[in-house]
Amino acid sequence: MSDIIFAGICIAAAAIMIIYHFTRRNRWGSIISSTLTGVSALCLLSHFGSRFGTDIPLNVFNIFGSVILGVPFLICEVLLKIL
Repeated sequence: MSDIIFAGICIAAAAIMIIYHFTRRNRWGSIISSTLTGVSALCLLSHFGSRFGTDIPLNVFNIFGSVILGVPFLICEVLLKIL
């Protein structure tokens, strides 16, 4: 049951981001900048995060989360890791 709820939340978040990006005037620039900043922040956290106690692994879930949602996904991931 929790897998269904989790999948529903992920699908809803992805749908919200798709709607957000496609209502922007410069949609492709918005998508590319969000994706690049999310992936860059994930790589930096994966490489340097162990020094701060927030080691985020590079796995499929984290990569897709940072590609689709960008930096807010990583902020939530770090907050969940700290708390």
